[in-house]
Amino acid sequence: MRLWLAVLLVLGFVAPATANAGMREFYGNYKGYGFAEDTTGPFINTERDFELSIAPLEPDGFEISWTTIKRKGDSPNSLEATMSRSTARFRPSGEPGVYHAPDNGAPLEGGTLTWARLHDDILTVYRMVVDQSGVPELHVYRRMNTAKGLELYFTAVRDGKMTRTVRGRYRRQ
Repeated sequence: MRLWLAVLLVLGFVAPATANAGMREFYGNYKGYGFAEDTTGPFINTERDFELSIAPLEPDGFEISWTTIKRKGDSPNSLEATMSRSTARFRPSGEPGVYHAPDNGAPLEGGTLTWARLHDDILTVYRMVVDQSGVPELHVYRRMNTAKGLELYFTAVRDGKMTRTVRGRYRRQ
């Protein structure tokens, strides 16, 4: 009986440690670029520039901050751009490889529901908002760890319809 108790105690500490070990592969600062395909705007394809930081958050979480520079204007080659910044902090949810954002808001009250999942070499961040008329929008950021940095595949789905995809690459700085 004591042997089983000892095994269970050890396994209880190994699973979170393994998940955190996988997260360590993502920690760092990155810069990159990508191309967006938008089904709702006047320009189907636009360029994006990215900055990304993934850092440990004590005791066993992580923080991810990203900046996106989007081209805008009357031409897809416009030098005019907008910049957006986002930060999310995550803590383990109790399920291996699944993280929740403690500062989640209520989507039906204008807040954002955010969570993350680490599976194999892919860190996926999900962000869901609901507009005033009850229409949901889900943003999914899949970042795959590679030998040269990270690859990004982003999707935006609004009311069940794909509205935007972005493919990009980040280099570790």
